[in-house]
Amino acid sequence: MDFNSPDFLANTLRNLKDLIIWIGADGRLLNANPSALHFYGYDLDTFCGMSIHDLDTHFRPSVWPQHWMALKRRRVLTVTVQHRTALGVYRPVEIVDSYQFQGDIEYSVAVIRPIDHRAERSQRMQLMEFSVDQMVDSALWIDKDARIIYANDATCRNLGYAHDELVKLAIYDIDPNFPKWPGLCQVTGGTGRPRLVW
Repeated sequence: MDFNSPDFLANTLRNLKDLIIWIGADGRLLNANPSALHFYGYDLDTFCGMSIHDLDTHFRPSVWPQHWMALKRRRVLTVTVQHRTALGVYRPVEIVDSYQFQGDIEYSVAVIRPIDHRAERSQRMQLMEFSVDQMVDSALWIDKDARIIYANDATCRNLGYAHDELVKLAIYDIDPNFPKWPGLCQVTGGTGRPRLVW
């Protein structure tokens, strides 16, 4: 197999799950792999009649020249933005945009990853933290060095510390008789998850 052949490279781009789009120096969309077309909901002809500003409606065309000059200077830019699909739905994406040129033609290749799951995970973490804060029981999160990295409101009330004071302490500052920490927290085989071992 010739890994440098045009067929091999084209097939690889066609089958990537990452979204790949080619953008002209003027912001026009030049090409896209099937994953990008599926994600955005356009056929290739319609997609190539659009500009980056049709996807990122908050990216004003008047800002494009400065963006292009920054991309040329730095060669690679990474941004997180909201892109609009054909259905009008805005989806959070992370873009790694790379400046390219062949002869006198300048363009960029943008590798785009949907990051909806990051926003969902962040919301779940906020909800979990809120829930733990509202508990009547004390709850502490302790790192591998026995340092307190989080304390809920009940812990602060019960111990008489402000949250900012508690997170500067180790568990031994509160309870000198607490079991030896390195032997207490172990990583279970195969799962990679910490487990308390008494």
